[in-house]
Amino acid sequence: MFCDAAELVGKFRGNQTHSDHFRLLEQDGHHLLVGARNVVYNISLSTLELRKKLEWFSEGKDIDMCKLKGNSEEACQNYIRVLARKSESVIFVCGTNAYKPRCRDYVISRDGEYSMKEEASGEGLCPFDPKHNSTAVFAVGDLYVATVGQLSGADPFIYRKPLRTEPFDLKHLNAPNFVSSIHHDDYVYFFFRESAVEYINCGKTVYSRVARVCTRDKGGPHKFQQRWTSFLKARLNCSVGGDIPFYFNEIQSTSPIVDGVYNGKEAKLIYSIFTTPHNSISGSAVCAFRLEDIQRAFEGSFKGQDDINSNWLPIVNSKGS
Repeated sequence: MFCDAAELVGKFRGNQTHSDHFRLLEQDGHHLLVGARNVVYNISLSTLELRKKLEWFSEGKDIDMCKLKGNSEEACQNYIRVLARKSESVIFVCGTNAYKPRCRDYVISRDGEYSMKEEASGEGLCPFDPKHNSTAVFAVGDLYVATVGQLSGADPFIYRKPLRTEPFDLKHLNAPNFVSSIHHDDYVYFFFRESAVEYINCGKTVYSRVARVCTRDKGGPHKFQQRWTSFLKARLNCSVGGDIPFYFNEIQSTSPIVDGVYNGKEAKLIYSIFTTPHNSISGSAVCAFRLEDIQRAFEGSFKGQDDINSNWLPIVNSKGS
């Protein structure tokens, strides 16, 4: 029996006159908050009907300056790329603002209307270029952001004032595409895909990652005062098993942490969508990860290499250490 997909799949088209560059920013109960060009759409999760929209346009002077720098009219708009909930009634929103990032706090009224509370620079919190991906979440009153801090996108980082990942260190972050961030207990988890530094001697490939920082991290001594001391990352493996596994290496999105059942036991699960690379056989998959397994991975061995031409292998601690 075949069904008409058009009858089963809902569609939301946004603005019909130009590219919206959609980004799913948050699932708010039974609604989706989607960032786009000059607007945040509040969409019903069940019907994909538009409920509300929050419009935020760049000022003319910012658009003119953006165009003077050689950017197109299309690029010199305000693409909403960061949204995080501060409280039940306040959301934090950032946009590219014609390559001059800005952030705002919006208060949500009882009838769902948005009113702007305050505005500030978004540099270091939101990308300049709408093609760069970011994610943000509030945890224990602080904002945690994964984004890029330069116009070129050459300096990606994970940041919570005043701490950040090591700049220009490919072992920390290597051309990442950030997907999502989740706060749970004492940690914030970041999901992203990046060029795999441990595979670089065999060519270029992309791996999916989960990174973790501790909400109690205060930084290190001396020159490490503004660096994470708790930053760790691990590979996420979504594959079809066999003698030669088939990998879905590029993570695209994740669910929040949900309570489910795995192998007959209750567990906290994170569902993720993965795809194959564009230059590979087209394919996609949904993989589920137990939070317990992710936490266990961070307690395992590190990988390292003896020299620049060596393979990356697990580091075994000597008995005397």
